Amino acid sequence: MSKSHYDSRAALLSGVIDYAGTFPPAKLPLNEALREAAAFRSKAKHPWLMGRMALPVQDILGLSGGQLLAMGADGSPWIFTALGKGLGAKEVATELERLRVQNDKTDGQSCRILVRSYETAALSALFSDQASEGVEKLSKELLEVFEPSIQPYFEIAFGENWIEGLEVLAKVLVEAKTKKHLRPGIKVRTGGKYVPTTEQLGRCLLLCAQNGLRFKATQGLHHAVSKDKEFGFVNLFAALNFAHVLGPENFGKAVVQRCLEDNDVKSFKFGEDKFGWREFEISNAEIESARERHMGCFGSCSLDEPDLFLKQELGS
Repeated sequence: MSKSHYDSRAALLSGVIDYAGTFPPAKLPLNEALREAAAFRSKAKHPWLMGRMALPVQDILGLSGGQLLAMGADGSPWIFTALGKGLGAKEVATELERLRVQNDKTDGQSCRILVRSYETAALSALFSDQASEGVEKLSKELLEVFEPSIQPYFEIAFGENWIEGLEVLAKVLVEAKTKKHLRPGIKVRTGGKYVPTTEQLGRCLLLCAQNGLRFKATQGLHHAVSKDKEFGFVNLFAALNFAHVLGPENFGKAVVQRCLEDNDVKSFKFGEDKFGWREFEISNAEIESARERHMGCFGSCSLDEPDLFLKQELGS
């Protein structure tokens, strides 16, 4: 398959990587990470895998179009997701305003910088104690400071009361979709100190699908197909898109979990016009429609590993 060829592989996975090369374990210096991102488009087997670059707010605010060009950018706009430090509505509002100024300031620069999403871990600690009350209060406060130009992702944690907190958060986010015309999302960690169970991750996927919420994962998604208790990114986006297209009655909890756990590379079939997993199939058009709703992506400190494993584990 040529780099420019469009088939179900590209339909399912184009733009799914939020490149986070400055974060552990890679921990590259900023300019080195920028060079990696710029070079990926020309050297990779699957250059369309990368969507955005994930950086802390302060790093984004220090960027210029000239710096991006010096690191190898070709002049196309660079799209970012900002990782915020703010834990309260006032702090988040300050960071968002500075990011909006950055968006406007670089409109006429040599290489435009576009921040399209903002991720916050402000809610994470609340999933272990009094989840329903704390999550509802803080999430509503935070949502008040967002505008559609920069969309929010709220990171959750799998603490003692994670189910209750997740359901409360989903309800608040759905209300914000209607009242503020936002397209908020939920962010989960699929690796690190705690790896969620298949049931936990599957429940998050289904909840996002049923409520039309954006979804992001981060950590641990190095392989294309699940392996050695590590989730594969193809498994993840297969389950997410099937859940959106087929609905819970045809692709419910048990099937989602089976899809996430499947370590048989032969189960996944990429065709010109449709993608298949075992007995299920969806068309490229259905995938594109689903992706408009969930905007699924995953954070990775490496671009080369997903590119390599996609080739090694699933062919071209």
